[in-house]
Amino acid sequence: IRTSPADASAFVQAVRKLYPNASPIFSVDNEPTLWSGTHRDVHPVGSTYDEIVNMTITYGSAIKTACGNDCLVAGYSPWGWCGYFEDGFDHDAGFCTGGGPDYKAKGNIPLNAYYLQTVAAYEKANNMKILDIMDVHYYPAASGVSMSCDETSQTSITNRLNAPRSLYDYSYTDPSWINSVIALIPRYKGLINQLRPNTSFSISEYSFGGDTCITSAIAHSEALAVMATYGVFAATRWSKPAPGSMVTNGFNILTNYDGKGSNIYDSMPFAVNVKDSDVSKVSTYSFIAKDKSKMFVVSYNKDQNDQNSVNVQLTNNNDNLKINGDLKVYGVDKNGLSYVGTVTPNSASFTLSLPAWSIRLAVADL
Repeated sequence: IRTSPADASAFVQAVRKLYPNASPIFSVDNEPTLWSGTHRDVHPVGSTYDEIVNMTITYGSAIKTACGNDCLVAGYSPWGWCGYFEDGFDHDAGFCTGGGPDYKAKGNIPLNAYYLQTVAAYEKANNMKILDIMDVHYYPAASGVSMSCDETSQTSITNRLNAPRSLYDYSYTDPSWINSVIALIPRYKGLINQLRPNTSFSISEYSFGGDTCITSAIAHSEALAVMATYGVFAATRWSKPAPGSMVTNGFNILTNYDGKGSNIYDSMPFAVNVKDSDVSKVSTYSFIAKDKSKMFVVSYNKDQNDQNSVNVQLTNNNDNLKINGDLKVYGVDKNGLSYVGTVTPNSASFTLSLPAWSIRLAVADL
């Protein structure tokens, strides 16, 4: 059954009626460059640049009108690496990151860039905002990462624990068929700043491992810390973890670390000096509550066999913040999430011990 902008408008109005106090996000399209395979019965020919953009223009406009601009529109949700650069028509012709017939016809402009600049041109011409969020899907392509909990292969373990680096690290070459630097978040943030500033960036599907292993819990938790640090607007894992599974601890250490609802939600990235030079083994992120009442430091020990430690020091402290009293420490390991104890600071610094394959969250009152 073919839908229309009127159908979309009716759906938006129904959602608004059901949830009158919410400001929902409506996503336009889902992995459109794969439609000739995933929906071949209704879309046997690969989607084109113009089709993908026009879908956002047509339905984004209808959605914004239906909700009175009191909602957000996201698009175009490509499936992954090839979908960032070329459309379904080019995919079907055997192309991924350049050289396809549609890519060439558009002046060798990648699909994501064409999408942003064409939407921006439409908005300027019509004095109407139709897109709020540039959304993508991201499934690390290295073996043993997405949806996997294989801990019998050292390659799988290493790939899984290093996968969060592909979100931000320009020094990290993805060890997959991509065989390139991905640096997903700064890549897209840079593109947005260049072509359509003030667009948010989201990752509405991702997976850094399965539900049942500690390495997946570590990878998912670090990915969440990276996304918070680098300003991802929203992110949703595919799919929802099984209740009580190991991987939920990786989320809960940031969203419910004491089992009483305490979390780092209302906080922002905060620079501290951390001595952990080898990020393939130990990585650390820090956040400060917006009211500057608490500081959170979360560290990940990806070393399977050895305990490590990090020394954390407040630097560039223009607000003259001080750690008041002992820090409370919470942790995740193979046994789950638990309160670990306290750490006594030395003025504006402290040392955090990290058992093998573990997460530690230090909570400081300021």
